[in-house]
Amino acid sequence: MAGALNQLKRRSGYSDEQIGNRAHPGRSTVHRYCSGQSVAASFGTVEEIAKICGADRDELSRLYRLWE
Repeated sequence: MAGALNQLKRRSGYSDEQIGNRAHPGRSTVHRYCSGQSVAASFGTVEEIAKICGADRDELSRLYRLWE
């Protein structure tokens, strides 16, 4: 999952800090999820990060399957 989330982040051009400022988990949590250091306890946080990065419906579905 981290690879797919990191790919979305890179495509968006946003830094961990920029995403963290817009998302509730914060910069360090965004970094941990995108680097694979930890996995979100709920998909809602992953979905929020992905939407900020411009994920479409198919990408969100793929992320959900990977998160499960």
